[in-house]
Order: sequence, then structure tokens, then C-alpha cells
Amino acid sequence: MSRAMLLLIVMIAGCTKYSPEQDAKPVADSPDANATPTDLPESVASPFQLPNAQYTLRCDLNSVGGVGLNPGVAGSIARSAQVVFNGWVVDERLAAPGNFIIVLKGTSAYGIATRTGAERPDVVQGLASESALNSGFGFIADISQVPAGEYAVHLYVPMSGAACDTTKLLNITES
Repeated sequence: MSRAMLLLIVMIAGCTKYSPEQDAKPVADSPDANATPTDLPESVASPFQLPNAQYTLRCDLNSVGGVGLNPGVAGSIARSAQVVFNGWVVDERLAAPGNFIIVLKGTSAYGIATRTGAERPDVVQGLASESALNSGFGFIADISQVPAGEYAVHLYVPMSGAACDTTKLLNITES
């Protein structure tokens, strides 16, 4: 078994330790979103190789560390052990995919395993699909081992091999 495959299995297994009662609740996309809520799951960024994926998912990364993100414009955040990620993702059936990986693609790539489960009525309305209700995610990520630099953000679902390019960029700076 390759080292990358073993890492992927460990990352996926690590994000299944949460019960439905612990699923993330959406955190407002405001400066206060950088607070460290105690009810959000945690994940650690690790080196990751994004496989050849089919870009069939629909998604958005609304904010990272309380910083709202716009397509094609790098949002700057300090490298920290406690950064809150918020957004949503649906598969081609407009349903929440469950476990997925946020991939930060720069000179090197880093994956952050997490899951959907937060209610997003705004996504239901925008997509006109009730199956998108639990498509949200909100979690705390430890990105302290990710080198400073600019990263394109992709979401990847290992079970289906599907991905989404959020068109969002993160500029990770030294503390």
C-alpha cells in the first residue's frame, strides 16, 4: 500500500470519530467567526496528493479564520493552530457527501479531513433542493505545519473521487 493511500485512510478514519450530535453548526461569516467555538470538530492539515478527480461537486468556502473569501482574490490568514473553516459542498445529486477533504494546493498540497452536517437553509434555497440542507461544514483546523504561501482551495470526496475548485485562494502568512 502506498504511503499516500495509507495517509488518506488514516485521515478519513480520523474524521469518523464524531457522532451526529457533534456535527458542526454554522458559524456566522463575520469577524467574530474567528472565535474558537467549543462545539466544532477539529482536524489537522497534513501533506496530501490530490488524485486525478472528476470536478462534479458544487461548493463554496465562505470564510477561513473569520476572513470572508472572494473568488480569485487571496484572503490572508496567519498560520495558526486554531483556524475556523466554514462553507458547504454538495454532490451531483445536490446532497451532502459526508466525509471529504479540503485540499490546499500551493507549491505542496495539504489535506484537511472533515465532514458535512451543518444545516444550510441558504444553500437549499439557492439550489432549490431540500437534499442540500445538511451540506454545511464548520470546523477548527490546525494549519500550523502548513508553510506560508498562497494556496488554491479544492474540496475532494475520496469515496466518489469527485472534487470541486472553490475558486478561492488563501495566503497563509507567518504569525
